[in-house]
Amino acid sequence: MSLDEEQVKKIDEILDKIDLPRSTFVNMLLEDINFVLRNIEDNPGYYFEERILSRFYSLGLIKYEELVKTLGPKRASEISDIVDSVRKYRKWRNEQS
Repeated sequence: MSLDEEQVKKIDEILDKIDLPRSTFVNMLLEDINFVLRNIEDNPGYYFEERILSRFYSLGLIKYEELVKTLGPKRASEISDIVDSVRKYRKWRNEQS
């Protein structure tokens, strides 16, 4: 696969800040794309955008305010609640190990 070297460097800088390997990030994107293509028929563009923004928010790449601007306050709040719940569960699970 041929990638624009300059763009890859920019992404790598961002991913280094959150300690996420590029391969993991690419796999996440592919997973999100496949999910949308397999499951969403009505409006795949919207659902892809929501899924990507949710993923970026959960990784700390975008702030809550960015979710609100794009998805509206109600959906942004729902996504934030889900992300917070998942983080709490993972923390609890790690403490139990």
